[in-house]
Amino acid sequence: MKKIILILAITIVFACKEKQTTTTTKTTTQKQVVHTDNEELKNIYKEDQGDRKSCSIDWKVVSKNDSFRRVRIHQLLKEDKVYTHP
Repeated sequence: MKKIILILAITIVFACKEKQTTTTTKTTTQKQVVHTDNEELKNIYKEDQGDRKSCSIDWKVVSKNDSFRRVRIHQLLKEDKVYTHP
């Protein structure tokens, strides 16, 4: 169940995007910030999928790696460093 939640969380992260637009007028000034995909998130996703591509999966190792990835994803979320771009 935890693995499914982790995979769903990663999928949601890659499906979301953050974009702030900028419009400058006499009364309002806004910044435009366009983020690209977070490279660390991409690597976490690739490692996660790589753990599952083996013919003989050692689920103890995969579970341990999932735990480390889960902790790191929560850290990134807390630090507001989770961003993607389509």
